[in-house]
Amino acid sequence: PSPRPRDAPRKQREEPRQPRPIATTPWICLQNIPPSSLLEDVVDCIAQVMQREIDSGIIDLDKAEQFVEGQEEVNDEKEKVGEEKETSATTSMEDLPFWDPSEHDASLNGSYIQEARLLLSVLGRPCGWYLRMPDRSCVQAILSHADEDANRGPGRRLAVSIGGRTLTVGEFDPSKREVLSGAFGSDVPLVERSFDRAVKLRLDDSVIRVENCPVQSRAADLRYLFRRYDIIDTRRLQDDVASDAVQLLVQGNYGRRKGGEKFYPNRKYHGNDSEEIQPLRTTTPVATNTFIIRFETAADARAAIRDMQVVDFEGRQLRLAQYPKQMLR
Repeated sequence: PSPRPRDAPRKQREEPRQPRPIATTPWICLQNIPPSSLLEDVVDCIAQVMQREIDSGIIDLDKAEQFVEGQEEVNDEKEKVGEEKETSATTSMEDLPFWDPSEHDASLNGSYIQEARLLLSVLGRPCGWYLRMPDRSCVQAILSHADEDANRGPGRRLAVSIGGRTLTVGEFDPSKREVLSGAFGSDVPLVERSFDRAVKLRLDDSVIRVENCPVQSRAADLRYLFRRYDIIDTRRLQDDVASDAVQLLVQGNYGRRKGGEKFYPNRKYHGNDSEEIQPLRTTTPVATNTFIIRFETAADARAAIRDMQVVDFEGRQLRLAQYPKQMLR
């Protein structure tokens, strides 16, 4: 086909995307979320998409495969007796099995989300969500919805978005763990094993992230700094992998002394290497540490952020942020 005119808008010059492979897992990954978005924002977004797709009709992929296999068996029998085979043209949309919402739990405001895990960036910040839907038919419907929106060009109305920001949507295969399969045109390796990390760290709205700490700072320093607030009792964490109320999340890989002299911290200083959850260490130069602090309630976490935001700590202003809730089953 001839290319579109060069003076046409960029969106119109782009060719439609190639269809995605059929979904094989009930997991989907959303990326490019707003920094301060919550689980409720994701729920509202997916609920709108699912309602639109249910109204249009979602093909039940599992039953459709059984239907096709049954048609093949019928054709094989007809071939044996010499009768004419049925072609795909004789099959109408009414013959295809549709996904029945009444057979599934319309949890979380009709979004049908069964599980929601945080996707963490290499700096431990939320950058997306892993969502488990009832089955792969729902995943395929959401992916088709996103593709249809991308091919509409200007004036899009179907975007999978939060706060006006269009999300990047892709199927996720938990068996690969570090690869987003078939989601963005090719397999994209993740920067870290985030599928399990946010769960093992027990991140929820009672946990805050404390950034811009000096590279030589310790967990005991942060515990003393936040001593006025109700930090969670460590006895409640004895049987958990997240074994401390204040935990190093990101290990800075260099620092500077007065006068600008660069130094490198002793990594053994920051904990036992036998711990199952290790601090994130990036190849990117990071001059500060990041800690997480667990409080008794989400209200305590909000109070700490309100009072301690940009407080000076050993020559640096702290940056605090609260994690959103996860939905784990």
